[in-house]
Amino acid sequence: MYNLKYDITIDNNFFRKFISILIYLLPLALVSGPFFSDLFLSLSGIYFIIISIKYRLWSYYKNKFVYYFFFFYFYILILSSFSLNPILSFESSLFYFRYIFFTLCVVYLIKTETNFIKNIYLTTLITLTVVILDAYYQFFSGTNIFGNYPLSETIHLRFSGMFGDELVLGRYLVYIVPFFFALMSMQINLTKIHAFIGMTILVLSDILIYLSGERTAFFLLTVSTVTIILLIKRFKYIRLATFILSIITISILTIYNPGVYKRNIELTVQQTGIGQESHYIFSERYQAHFESAFKMFLVKPITGFGPKMYREICKDERFYEKAESCTNHPHNTYIQLMAETGLIGTLMVVLLFMYIIMRLFKQFLSLFKDSKARHLLDYEVCLLATLMIILWPFSPSLNFFNNWISILYFLPLPFLLCNRENILKKIDS
Repeated sequence: MYNLKYDITIDNNFFRKFISILIYLLPLALVSGPFFSDLFLSLSGIYFIIISIKYRLWSYYKNKFVYYFFFFYFYILILSSFSLNPILSFESSLFYFRYIFFTLCVVYLIKTETNFIKNIYLTTLITLTVVILDAYYQFFSGTNIFGNYPLSETIHLRFSGMFGDELVLGRYLVYIVPFFFALMSMQINLTKIHAFIGMTILVLSDILIYLSGERTAFFLLTVSTVTIILLIKRFKYIRLATFILSIITISILTIYNPGVYKRNIELTVQQTGIGQESHYIFSERYQAHFESAFKMFLVKPITGFGPKMYREICKDERFYEKAESCTNHPHNTYIQLMAETGLIGTLMVVLLFMYIIMRLFKQFLSLFKDSKARHLLDYEVCLLATLMIILWPFSPSLNFFNNWISILYFLPLPFLLCNRENILKKIDS
């Protein structure tokens, strides 16, 4: 945790304000794609490197997570160096360090920038509102508000809203919504209008994640929402009511909308082989990915083949299952890490996941001891629940090293790393 030890007025300048605005706009930049979001993240990381050297902010680096991150970073660098295609592998590993400097930059801004938490809450609120309204417009009209990206049978009744050709609407919402709920729980003087808007966003986003056809995202939504409802205090019954309303609406839509039923029920049964002779883990295609990746792991179980190497190594006849088995990544975080980073890299991520589960379990136990002496504050529960579903092992996932998804992974982190007293001071002011 971090305590500021110098006069923040020495850095009260244009650049700090500019970088703060970039962070505020990050949820919106993620909607536009990887370019602007990665640019904003990289600029904020460069900014923190410069000011940490200029003002000797060494205390920010004296943190167990920072040490842990750099161990993982140098480990994947070494793996890339000895991989079969170092140039390709370095595309994932060489600049991976930017995520930790982005994280530390946000910690710094939380502590030094007036109304930082309130501002990022408002911009996230506005972004979610625009994304949700656009997606519903596409669902009911057939195209989004720009007249692009019509619904199509060729993508199994999935739709993307403002994300265009990238079918990640549900994945974006399932990570951003609990982050938004964490920011919402930090607002001490929440007006009735903001509370109503927040509740509306929760209901609409729950339903939208289901309608988007991203079944994994809806499963993760259920996991995170149940966890949050069980472990928070302030908005417990509000979140419970909104989720029940969402489930009722989803049930009605599933019964009366053939397209929704076909995508979320019929296609799931068909792809998993339920009631059929052959059964698959999620789908035949996903199982082919998993089998190829596991064969790679068995060949190099300690270190794996290096970041971004699955797409190259899967072409080897030793690991080739079928045409569908060879793709950019095996669509599961831990299976990808096993194939590309071996037991060492996989264990490091497993330990992080276990740490999150332990923190949440301590919160659960604290509920039975003394309701006033909770292990975690509400915003911490929401953030840890977000990280829990990010690292959830038993579901398909995106490429672990992908820059777009990595930004979503790291976005909640600085609010947990920042000292709790500093957070409370900011939200009380």
